[in-house]
Amino acid sequence: MDCSMNSAGKSSPILRLLLCLLPLCHCGILEESLAQFCEHNGMVYLTVSTRTNSNNLSSRSPQVTSLIQSFQSQELMTRSLPLDAIKPDDWLFHDDILVLSVPVSVLYSESEFSPYVAALKMTKVKRAILVLDGAMNETLENYLKLQLDQYATNGFFFVAYVKESSSTNTSAVSASMTTPTGTGNVSMPEPVKLPITLKKVISLNNVTRAIMSDLKFNQFGHIDEEYNLEGLVITSLTLSWDPYFIIDNCDEAGKNCDQRGFLADFMDGLCKILNCTWDSHAPPDGNWGVRPISGPFNKSGVWGGAMGGVVNGEYMTSLSQWVWNVERYHAPFLI
Repeated sequence: MDCSMNSAGKSSPILRLLLCLLPLCHCGILEESLAQFCEHNGMVYLTVSTRTNSNNLSSRSPQVTSLIQSFQSQELMTRSLPLDAIKPDDWLFHDDILVLSVPVSVLYSESEFSPYVAALKMTKVKRAILVLDGAMNETLENYLKLQLDQYATNGFFFVAYVKESSSTNTSAVSASMTTPTGTGNVSMPEPVKLPITLKKVISLNNVTRAIMSDLKFNQFGHIDEEYNLEGLVITSLTLSWDPYFIIDNCDEAGKNCDQRGFLADFMDGLCKILNCTWDSHAPPDGNWGVRPISGPFNKSGVWGGAMGGVVNGEYMTSLSQWVWNVERYHAPFLI
C-alpha cells in the first residue's frame, strides 16, 4: 500500500510506517465509490484537503483519513495538505485533482464556505471534487446550489455526496463499478450506476447561476460527456482576426456587432449541442490587451483590452486564434 506524501510531494518513511500500523480501513460507501470513480476516469494524482486538515495522522478528520485510505486501496497517488497551503502560484497543484472534504454544516454560511470556493478557483477544468462530509437532504442540496450560484467564475468541477436515504452498506460498491466483460454476440452491459450522488458543476464568468447536473457513466464507469448549459449566453470580447473571426459594425460601446468567420460558425454549431447562445463584443479602445498595462503577468496585474475582459471576469472567453506563448503557458488563470 502506498502511504501519504509530505508537503513536498515525497513519500515519507515515518508516515508509511504509521499508516501501516493503523487498523484496516473501514471506509464508507462514499469514499469507496469515489475512489473507484477516480480510478476509472484517470484521476491518478490526488491532493486531499479540508479547512481543518493536518499532516498529522492522528488529527485528520475521519473523512479525510477514509478518503486517503480508499484512494490508496486503488493504487492512486495521494497526499493531504491543509487548505491554506494550496497556493495559486504553485504549478504542482494544477496537475493534481484537488479533493476538498467539506462539512455539510458550512453550507449554511457563505463566509465558512468561501475558503473552499477560493481553492476551487485555483484549479483547472475537471481538476476538483467537492466531497460533502455528512448526509445530504433536500434542504442542504438547496443551500449547496445557492452557494455554488455565487461562484460566478469560469469553472468545471465535481460534487460528491450521500443522501440521507442512501444505504450505508458497502457490499454493493465493488459490483457497481466492476468493469464488464463479454465476448461473441453478448449484448453490451448496462451503464454503471453509483450508490452515491455525483454531479458536475459548470460555472461561467459574471453569471450568478451554476449549472449542476447528475453525472452519467458508460458500461466501463467512464464519464458520459453530456452537457446542457440550460440556455446560458456565452459572451466574448475580441477583435477581428480574419479568417477565423470577423467582428464589425459595432455601436460606440462595442456591442450589437456583425460577426462571421470560422469561429462564428463553430460557436453556432457548439451552442446547438450544448443548449446555449453566444454573442461577441469588441473592446472600444481597439486593444487586444496581450500584456498587462502594469504589474505582473497574472491576475494581480492591471489588464485592459480583449484579454483584460476575460482576466477581469467581465467576459467568459475571447474568440480568436490566440497564439500560445511561454508567458501564457505559465499563467494558470488562462487555462
